[in-house]
Amino acid sequence: MGHGAHTYQRAVRTRSLIDVEPDLASQMRSNRMEWLGFYAGTPGTLPDPMQGAMQTGSTLHNRLEKYLEHVRNTGRGHLAQDLMERLYPNIGATHDS
Repeated sequence: MGHGAHTYQRAVRTRSLIDVEPDLASQMRSNRMEWLGFYAGTPGTLPDPMQGAMQTGSTLHNRLEKYLEHVRNTGRGHLAQDLMERLYPNIGATHDS
């Protein structure tokens, strides 16, 4: 369902019956590893974003100024401006930027 790339977690979801079917957790771990092997290990696939974030740290996603700088430096200044306007709407409040 999701990759949790910026929170360093992954999950495979199915019916919530772990207490009734304890072997289900093992099967789901196997499914997750199969997924990872296919999507991160098949030739021609893009790098796994979670692994990349774990190696470099999630600075861009946890530090607003660094992230905005990255967005601007990659030709998306309009998106940086949009994000700032959404985070800090012009309602009379002040902020550091």
